[in-house]
Order: sequence, then structure tokens, then C-alpha cells
Amino acid sequence: MDPSRTPRKGPPLPREHGAWMMLYAPLVTGLVAFRVEPLVATLLIGVVTAVFFGQNALGLWLRGRGAAGNLAWLVSFALVGTAAGAALLFHLGLWRLLPLALPALLLFIWQAWQRRATRRQIDHSTTNEAVTASVMALGAAAAGLAAGRAPEAAALAAAAFACYFVGSVLYVKMRVADARSGGASHRSALLCGLYHAAAGVVCLLWAFVASPAEWVCVAAAPAIGRAWIGWARLDGSMPSLRRLGVAELVYATWFSLWMGVALYQL
Repeated sequence: MDPSRTPRKGPPLPREHGAWMMLYAPLVTGLVAFRVEPLVATLLIGVVTAVFFGQNALGLWLRGRGAAGNLAWLVSFALVGTAAGAALLFHLGLWRLLPLALPALLLFIWQAWQRRATRRQIDHSTTNEAVTASVMALGAAAAGLAAGRAPEAAALAAAAFACYFVGSVLYVKMRVADARSGGASHRSALLCGLYHAAAGVVCLLWAFVASPAEWVCVAAAPAIGRAWIGWARLDGSMPSLRRLGVAELVYATWFSLWMGVALYQL
């Protein structure tokens, strides 16, 4: 038997470390910065985690790669997510959270169809990863709405995290594409450079007209700088993916901390 086709053992947890950060950084930052009540925060984390784990278990099941207990795990995740979601809606009356479920549901269905059709667990295209990062950023908006903040504040939190993590996707894609092409691929580099240049301009302009935009600038500056420096230093060599992943974790943590400071002041 081909080892790559061997069913995975143990709980079907997602193995993409970047996805964990993209999901929980916006959510946890929003919960803390918007000062969400503990019960509501616990239920929100339960819903998000159940969906996150459930989509991975569903993908394995659709591809015939799940271990013997995979289906039981999938059912368990569905029950936990349903119970937590029902408590938020019917017990706590947080119906304003419901519209956020639509983009998450559409992404869930789309990725499930892709996995069934292509037999691949993850679509690593730039478009799919950028859309996924944007949907995951809605955790920050959910925290804001759950805390009773204005929809504009909730949308701002989600937009900031979406922009950050889309930039992270573009940066990693640039580094990998440059290495695989031996320095001959310029499309990914141009896209990453222009994206981060635009982000830098927006941050600077925003800082002059609104508060606490200056903290957003502090949050985003290191990531913008690393994109420009990385672009200038492209030489066609393959970076250490482990080192690259650790660096992205550090940048994302910095961004989340300072975004938390900004959101706390809204």
C-alpha cells in the first residue's frame, strides 16, 4: 500500500500550523480586546473550534483517508458546534452573529466539494488561501458583535486581520515561487511588493486622520518591512520552511498584540 494513502491515526486535527494562527489570532485578540464575557467567549471558541476540526475530519472522510474513529469524531464536532451555536442564538439571543455564518458555510461547502473532486486535503492556490484567511478573520468581528460593539468596529477588526494574513500568504508564496523558478518568477514578487506598499500607504494615511490607527501602524510595520526586504533579497534559493514558519508566527503575534491595543481603545 502507498504510505501516502494510509489512513491517519488519532484525532483528525488540522496539520496546517499557519491555519491555526489565522483562525485563533483574530478570535482571541477580539475576545480580549473587546472584553467579551467568559461564557460567550467560551461558546464562540467552541463553535469556531468545532467547525475548524470538523472541516478537517470531513475532508479526510470524503477522501477515504480517515482512521477508524474519524466518523465518530466528525459527528462529535458537529454536535459540539451545534450545541454551542444554539446556546449563543437561543439562550443568549446573539442573533446578530448569524450573518457571519454565511461566508463560513460557503467556504466549508466549497472546500468539501474540492476535496471530494480533487482528492486533495488542501488547495494551496493563492486565491483559496487568501479567501480562507479572510473568512477566518471574521472571528474578530464575531467577538466585537458579541460584546455589543458597533458593526463598524467589528468589521474594522476583521478587515485588519484579513489584510494582514492575506499579506502573509502573498509573502510566503513569493518566497516559494522565487525558489522554485530559480529567480525567474516575478509575478508573485510584484504582487507581494505592491500589496504591502499599498498597505503601508493606507496605514500612514489612516494614522493622520483617525485614532487609534497609529497602533495599527505599529502592528503592521514589521510585516510590511519584511515583505519589502524579502523582495529586495530574492535570489532564487529555497528558504528554510521551518524558519519561515516560525518567523511568520512571530510577526503574527506582534500584529495581534498591537491590534489588541488598538481595538481595546475603540
